[in-house]
Amino acid sequence: MDSRELGLVLARHLLGVDDLHYGLWGDSDLTPSMAQLALAQQRYNDLLLARMPAAPARVLDVGCGTGHLLAQMRLRGLAADGVIPSPTLAQAVRQRCAAVLPGADAGAVQVHECRFEDLAVPPPAGRYDLVLFSESFQYLDLGQALPRLPAFVREGGTALICDFFKTAAEGDGQPGDGSFRGGHPLADFLRRMEGTPFRLVADEDLTPRIAPNLDIVDDLLMNRLRPSADAIGQYLHERHPWLTRIAMRLARRRLERLRYKYFSGHRNRRVFERYKTYRLMTWQLAEHSERSSMPMRL
Repeated sequence: MDSRELGLVLARHLLGVDDLHYGLWGDSDLTPSMAQLALAQQRYNDLLLARMPAAPARVLDVGCGTGHLLAQMRLRGLAADGVIPSPTLAQAVRQRCAAVLPGADAGAVQVHECRFEDLAVPPPAGRYDLVLFSESFQYLDLGQALPRLPAFVREGGTALICDFFKTAAEGDGQPGDGSFRGGHPLADFLRRMEGTPFRLVADEDLTPRIAPNLDIVDDLLMNRLRPSADAIGQYLHERHPWLTRIAMRLARRRLERLRYKYFSGHRNRRVFERYKTYRLMTWQLAEHSERSSMPMRL
């Protein structure tokens, strides 16, 4: 089980949500809290659904989680397929589709159990109107994925990327630097995209509406999980002092990294807004006549 899979399992059991992505806030009718998280996550899904082409367009959901959004696309008449490398999550997608979609439609969903970088390139007739990366783009190897992406999108189609990127502040050594890992440097990503046959047609900065999630995360880590972890550590130290000392010494560096990342108080909204920028970008694939003169330089 990788960290993303573990995160989704814990989110489902502890928070009662079906999505691993952040929720979308910023409206007065929705106060950032764990009680409202599922509603905020659906608001995030609704934002993506509003950017989809009209049915029966073909959509490829890269990193489709448990298929929650994929099933919603199918229910709206979109011919959506998924890509997920985890066998456990791939099975969850198939089970969800079988439970909520009509039999024939459920059977039509293709769930590719692999990384996007390893996904077989479709023939021209099998290309998609839209390829979606919803908090999955950060996991891609850009050097492998970007050269392959045009082969999955029909001419005039789009790639929709909704994810966070690193800001220019990354690595400045200020408090909280390095506590949020993940994401590609935004400047590097934009430079790489200049060498592809895609052009940016929309770029929405969602950071102010995503950042409130970190208030929830900070409260969960510092006021709930940290006291619980401290209590467990004290219990083990009292019951098994020698074994606990040995284990702590062997795992000292890893524990220090975990403490800094999760229990230093830096995993909050202010730090997130300094080191991350959360974007919803629409990239349109140029027509063949346009891209014939565009060199790939990644």
